[in-house]
Amino acid sequence: MNRHTEAVSDDLVWIVDGSGSHVNVLERNDSSAYSIFQNITTNQLCNDHRVEMDKDGTVLIIRDLEAKKNSVYSLSVYFRKDTKETFKMQQRLDGDSNDDLFGWRTSMTPNGLILVVLSELIHIFSRDKSEDQFLLHHTTNMPERFLRRYLGQNQIAVSADGLILIVMEGNYDVNTVHVFSRNPTTEFTLEQMLDGEEEGDRFGHTLALSRSGNLLVVAAPYASPKLNKEGSIHLYVRNETNKFNHYRRFDGASSFEYLGIGGTMINSTESMLAVHALGLTACDGGDVIVQTYMLDCECVNEKYTCQGFSAFPALVCDDKIPYS
Repeated sequence: MNRHTEAVSDDLVWIVDGSGSHVNVLERNDSSAYSIFQNITTNQLCNDHRVEMDKDGTVLIIRDLEAKKNSVYSLSVYFRKDTKETFKMQQRLDGDSNDDLFGWRTSMTPNGLILVVLSELIHIFSRDKSEDQFLLHHTTNMPERFLRRYLGQNQIAVSADGLILIVMEGNYDVNTVHVFSRNPTTEFTLEQMLDGEEEGDRFGHTLALSRSGNLLVVAAPYASPKLNKEGSIHLYVRNETNKFNHYRRFDGASSFEYLGIGGTMINSTESMLAVHALGLTACDGGDVIVQTYMLDCECVNEKYTCQGFSAFPALVCDDKIPYS
């Protein structure tokens, strides 16, 4: 669940691991074991490659933390037409000569058509499905509250349609989550700001946005609902006016669990919705440090089942009786 150095395809067949000195593309075999399918050597060796991959495992973005040219960081764009082929680099995306934080945080839509790159500006790149080159669509200024020395701590997420963008800004004392939105023909504008509940809770340390853009999960791993840094995750639901309302808070179950510090993830299908949060320590002393929260179905009549979990909160029963 390392949001930045690992990427996984929707079918779980492909994993990209950028946590070592090379980037490894792993394939799952018939016995559900993973083996190296391709090893990608970057310009210079480092121990933390930022990676993004589309849902089908055909578009790959790699940011090498040590790959500098004239003090400018770059993103390497790899494509393959079929998963039987290896990835080949097709493009390099660069910041300007003074932008040494270009690519520190990235987020790509599941279809691999929109790429958001965070630096001193928010860069929006897009491409046509038939093309293997990203073009700069527009840039958006960071809010004035963003402090450059804290940019490396920021987190970002983008909805599947590329119309909702979430950016966390903050330091070790106060964090704020910024919500940007646009329509397909306009640029992103700031719509809303969400704040944590207590000073120093690291609100927004990790976050996840559902593909529909309707559910936002924000972790505050240093929150102390019981005074001992159990950590909390906050769920927000987008309403008909495109504003996120606080829906639910889940707290860690044990002292110094730091719930959500290692990552948050939303897993949704038409028949289920789950939120996963990776903590630092297991409550029972075991090895499981991921907490999973499932959405219950409450149809009006027990013989019905809920449908449309991927569009939460717009669930319906299978005979179209509204969710209650």
